[in-house]
Amino acid sequence: MMLTAINNKFDDLDEFTTFRSGLDAYLKAVSTVFDQAPTTQEGLIELHASILRHACNGPAPKEHLAAAAVVFGLTRAVQQARRVVPGYAVRNTVAYTVAATRHRVYEAEHAELLELARSWMAHAYLVGEVECGGPR
Repeated sequence: MMLTAINNKFDDLDEFTTFRSGLDAYLKAVSTVFDQAPTTQEGLIELHASILRHACNGPAPKEHLAAAAVVFGLTRAVQQARRVVPGYAVRNTVAYTVAATRHRVYEAEHAELLELARSWMAHAYLVGEVECGGPR
């Protein structure tokens, strides 16, 4: 349950700081969870499955649907990249995506964080040189 593990670490950080002011601490929390996965791709696949489980079993699935799509897109970027997608792009995408799921869809914070997650995902496509859905 990768989403739960990341959320628990974010809960611990929330006692001392906010996501925006303490971004480095949140990125480190994502790293500590992802470092346990055998590969970045496997970690992203587990995170995607974890988000889908939360969407299916939780009281507010809408908070998780767009997040699952962002993680899917990031996973495809990692799989299809001609160059290695840098860790900072993966960590930022995941951190903003998880942060977005912690807010209700109708809250402005949810939309802003999700848009930043999408932008980091797009950055992963650019630096990984992913074209037309696949490598050349």
